[in-house]
This record gives sequence, C-alpha cells and structure tokens, in this order.
Amino acid sequence: MALLLLAAGCGHGVDRSKPVTLPSPASTGSTSASTVPSTSLSAEDSVRAAYVRYWEVMVESRAQPDRRSLRNFLARYLADPFLTYQVGYAELRRQKHQVIEGRFIPHITSVKVAGNGKDSRAYVADCQDASGVVIRDSRTGKVVKGSRGSARRSVTMTFVRTPDGRWFALDFAESKKKC
Repeated sequence: MALLLLAAGCGHGVDRSKPVTLPSPASTGSTSASTVPSTSLSAEDSVRAAYVRYWEVMVESRAQPDRRSLRNFLARYLADPFLTYQVGYAELRRQKHQVIEGRFIPHITSVKVAGNGKDSRAYVADCQDASGVVIRDSRTGKVVKGSRGSARRSVTMTFVRTPDGRWFALDFAESKKKC
C-alpha cells in the first residue's frame, strides 16, 4: 500500500469537486512527441501512447531537484488537480527521505474514449507489472518494508484531451483485486 500512495498518487486524494485545469500549449513550452496530437493515430492509440509516456515521465520526474522544477516538468503531462496532487506526494517522499526505484511495466487491457473535442475523456485499464518497483530510504539505502510493487497491479487512469488534441493524465486509481 505504501507503494501506491507514494509512487502513483492513487487518485484518492484528488478533490474531484475542483474544476479540471488544462494547460495551454504556450504554458507547457515544448511538447514531447507523446503529447502532440497525431493525425495518423486513432484516439485510442494516442491515449495508449500518452499512458505509456506517463509511466516513463514518472520515472524521469525523480531527477527533478525541487518542487517548482517538478511541477514545471509534470505540467507537460498532467492536468490539475492531479498535477498538484502528484507534486504534493513527491514532496512528501522527499520529506520522508524516500526514493522510488524501478520501472512500472504497462500491460494495457482496454482503452475507452468518451466524448468529442474539448470534452473528451479517456479511460485506460492496465494489468501493470510493478514488481521491480520499491521505495528506498535515501539515508540508509534500505528498502522500505512492504513497499515492493505487485506483478499484477490492476490500475485505471483517466485522461482529458486539451482543445489542441493532446491527452493529459487526470486521475489514477488502483483496485485491491489483482488482475
């Protein structure tokens, strides 16, 4: 459970009553290939690419030196309130001297796209392999007890599409049931 809360943010702390804040193309600076809309990809394939990129970004984000840098980095991939939530969890990890090691390996089981245009949302179901992911105490180098991820982690993620066609992560949840 510690891995959930600290590695992925879980989505349970996201206040769903707050409005979604989508970044503008200008506010995100240069865009990565996975967030740029592609006319050659279907909506489902674009969402798949954004989902896989999300987990790569979460690994890359570990190198950000401070809260501001992290927020600026993640703002290219996450929409608020999920962005604020993830930055808060990263700060909590730093305060507890905890670092996440390893990679999350997606095994997407379904992608559903709902809506058209700026109101589009997408839902990804994944039977993720997080067995190589641990939380380590940065002071002692020891793995935090109970932090190793599951090889069959059932997760869902919600994405929202910006007016220019890019997909941003909006929420994350994990089922207690293994997939």
